[in-house]
Amino acid sequence: MEAISDINKLRLKGGCFFDSTDLEIFEKKGQLNKASLIFGRNGAGKTTLSNAFRKIKGDTDSPIESAFLIDYDNKTIDSENLKNEIFVFDEKFIDENVKIKEKGLSSVVILGKMNEYSTKLEKKSSEQNKIQSEINELNESLKKSNDQNNTSSPKYYWNKISKKLKEDGGWADRDKKIRSNVVKSKVSEKAYDTIKNYHSSDTIYELNNLFDSKYNKLTEAREGKLLIENKVPSNDIFMDSYDGKVSYLLNKKLEKPTLNERDNRIISLIYESSNDIEKLSKKLEKFEDEKVKKCPYCYQDLSDSYKSNIVKIISGILNQEVKNHQNELRNFIIEEINIDLSEYDSLEHYDDCINAIDTLNSKIKNNNEIIQSKINNPYDPLNQFNSLNDDILVLKKSLNNLEIDREQHNKALVDIKSIEQELISLNNKIAYLEIKDNSDLYENFIKERNRLENNIDTLSRKKSIVENEIAHIKSKMQNVDIAVDKINVFLEYIFCDKEKLKLTFKENEYLLMSKDKFVKPSEISLGERNILGLSYFFVSILENKNLEEGYKKPSLIIIDDPISSFDNSNKIGIMSFLKFQLNQFLSGNENTKAIILTHDLSTYFSLEKLFISLTKSFKNKWDKKVIFETLKLAGNKISKFKTSKYQQYDEYLETIYKFTAGVNTYEMFIGNIIRQVLEAFSTFEYGDGIDAILDGDITSKKLNNTQSIYFKNLMFKLFLDGGSHKENDVKVMNDFNFFTTISHDEKIRVAKDILCLLYILNKEHFISHFKRISNRSSEIHINEVSNYVNKWSDEIGN
Repeated sequence: MEAISDINKLRLKGGCFFDSTDLEIFEKKGQLNKASLIFGRNGAGKTTLSNAFRKIKGDTDSPIESAFLIDYDNKTIDSENLKNEIFVFDEKFIDENVKIKEKGLSSVVILGKMNEYSTKLEKKSSEQNKIQSEINELNESLKKSNDQNNTSSPKYYWNKISKKLKEDGGWADRDKKIRSNVVKSKVSEKAYDTIKNYHSSDTIYELNNLFDSKYNKLTEAREGKLLIENKVPSNDIFMDSYDGKVSYLLNKKLEKPTLNERDNRIISLIYESSNDIEKLSKKLEKFEDEKVKKCPYCYQDLSDSYKSNIVKIISGILNQEVKNHQNELRNFIIEEINIDLSEYDSLEHYDDCINAIDTLNSKIKNNNEIIQSKINNPYDPLNQFNSLNDDILVLKKSLNNLEIDREQHNKALVDIKSIEQELISLNNKIAYLEIKDNSDLYENFIKERNRLENNIDTLSRKKSIVENEIAHIKSKMQNVDIAVDKINVFLEYIFCDKEKLKLTFKENEYLLMSKDKFVKPSEISLGERNILGLSYFFVSILENKNLEEGYKKPSLIIIDDPISSFDNSNKIGIMSFLKFQLNQFLSGNENTKAIILTHDLSTYFSLEKLFISLTKSFKNKWDKKVIFETLKLAGNKISKFKTSKYQQYDEYLETIYKFTAGVNTYEMFIGNIIRQVLEAFSTFEYGDGIDAILDGDITSKKLNNTQSIYFKNLMFKLFLDGGSHKENDVKVMNDFNFFTTISHDEKIRVAKDILCLLYILNKEHFISHFKRISNRSSEIHINEVSNYVNKWSDEIGN
């Protein structure tokens, strides 16, 4: 399994590295290389290196095309397992993790995930406000669209359309006349929707003339008639051959049964009229009932034999032939004809039908009575009978004539309906031409209103989605726990003051305080912001762990320019804090390593001393020898950075300053010393020789016009010999030609000018080196040097 200890090189492509390049970060195998200190001028690629490690860590926004870690066998390390062990502190970390915003008279500090969520929240809130602003704008337009007094409202034109359609002689009035209504027809959107589809190439004048002509025809055709929808019913209820069959049955004679005197006497007791066979049949049913024990007519007790004899006598009279004959007769007892012809009472043949029905029903009634008489006395034939055939034919003919009357009646009315439809169409065409201009505007503004409503609906749904996203982000923010107590401990360590700067949690926010007072963002320096970032950086490494556990976890810590971006007043505290944290991490786990990048030489030397001190403290802690690398990044390459020559550079600067103060020990060599200092400064600052200082384009940004002319003339005098001065090594000792001829005072003036030039071109560089000089020399005081150089600089050109 890959580990941080396997890392030898960084292979990257992107940024200022146009080709895939290997940079050896931890050179020596077999020794415990705990750190690499890398010096690189601005533009050398330090930011690219930190971005490459971000790429390896999984940063999807990294501008680096590719980045891999390479082990000592030149094999690619699977960095998937190392992602959570790599930690990068740079300007991007601060931007992403530290945000300070104003709230009243205080500063709200947003750290880490809170910053990420806050950025998302601001973006979503801005999106929400933008959507709401668009909705408000659309609602304002919609409000105008719904204002009937506004000329951009469809209601404004609808009122005009409605008024025109309702006016006397207008569409509603004409439609009333067509439909024979009492009041004008209703003007509705449905009516308008019909009208707007009736286009015509004719003029209103032509259409009105045609309408008047058609309406006159309608008036002539109308006689107040109503359409009769139902057909006249027929009389198909009558049976075929009614007359013949009924006549046959009535004339049929049945043989009467012969009864002795005793039988006649019995029958007479129960049968009042021996001729009513129908009644005798009903009484037979009673004597056949087993429950009957008394005669229902004489109320005497009945023996079973007596009942049996009575049943036998009656059954003899009512034989099967009689029953069949009675049933046949009953089939020809028919109901009278009942046809409702009231809806046809206005037609010509209505009375004929009524008279035919009455005549037929009278005969049916009489025939039914004759048939019933025959049923009651089936033995005697009857010659009385009314024939119905002719009457039925008369009724059928009358009903047929009545149907013809109905059809003719309706035909006349159908013609009226056709004229009415033509008039309705003409009325719609006339109305459309009357309202066309307002109708066109109405339709356009209806579309515009629909567009507004649809856009508002779409934006409202979009707003709802954004509001849900905002609620989700706020929910996540509530679950973020920042170790404020650890940050405050770190801030106290850096400032050596518990109250200088600290965070306090209030109303779900982290507020920044100084000396127990809330401070505004404008009162917080860039350095103090960066100190918050550095403090949070180490807190984030220790996130969700106690200190002991966090320091023991293997880590690769990359820090880009940890001190040079901070305030001068806080650099000592930062350096002390870095030493403490790096000591904790590097000693906590054998595999933990650190990579520190800087563009500032004074910072580099301070860090070099820091690592020298840490390396000594790690002696005998592990079996391997503990070392750290001092490297230089330039020309897209990493190389060893030997700092001894920079110590010589400090000595040369000290010599020049002492010479200006009257120490003449080095007068013989002062020209050569000045040359070496200029060569070194040009190389460090511009990556070139002394010619870079002669280049007006490079130095003009730092020099005013008077200074530029003055120093350019000075440089030409110093290098009148025309030789090359681009050597990288500062050990070239050729003296200036004119130094052999100028006076002692003039040499002092040149020495002062050279110090002023270095100070003006890079004040921090000058101060950092003289600070180191003052730290080891009791004769040099940095404030005194600064005062003199400022004074000399003011004298230039005077």
